[in-house]
Amino acid sequence: MKLGRVLIALVAVAVVLGVLVASASARNYELSSQTFRTTFARFDLSGGIGAVECPVTMEGSFHTRTITKTVGSLIGYIREATIGGGCRRGSATILRETLPWHMRYAFFGGTLPRITSISLSVTGVAIRVREPTFGLTCLVSGSILRLTAAVDGTGTMTSHGWSGSWVGDCGLEVSVNATSSTVTVNNSATRITVRLI
Repeated sequence: MKLGRVLIALVAVAVVLGVLVASASARNYELSSQTFRTTFARFDLSGGIGAVECPVTMEGSFHTRTITKTVGSLIGYIREATIGGGCRRGSATILRETLPWHMRYAFFGGTLPRITSISLSVTGVAIRVREPTFGLTCLVSGSILRLTAAVDGTGTMTSHGWSGSWVGDCGLEVSVNATSSTVTVNNSATRITVRLI
């Protein structure tokens, strides 16, 4: 009888360890959609130019719905970026000729198997800003920016956040900081989910 209980306990431990090892070694993410749309009520550009605050909408796509956790791999593009509804402070123009912007996998946050965020490096971004106080115009481009998608306990992407800084053609450093309130499938209200596979 004791031997039977010991064997059952050993089998249970082996099963749990097998599940943990499988989760920890997951090499890929699977997305529920290959396209996305994210809206920023405030896309803030600040620094030596003063503060520029504009609403921005971005649309993009991933090359596939499966993404490998390989740092630096090209996984998709931001194909559209628009400033809509007028800026609260200053003004900005997205240089559309620089689209699409390239998205590369950078890293994840959290502890496997529960991830809390996925971060991407974005290159190619170029924005001309005009600060509100003196009317100084500055083209900011060329540096790598970080785009981070927050992921909740159910695997749903809840927001996107931008961070990083450039040195503009006016010689001043410009920082970007923004957090979206929505990340959805393009042309839909459906939220995007991510899971480890």
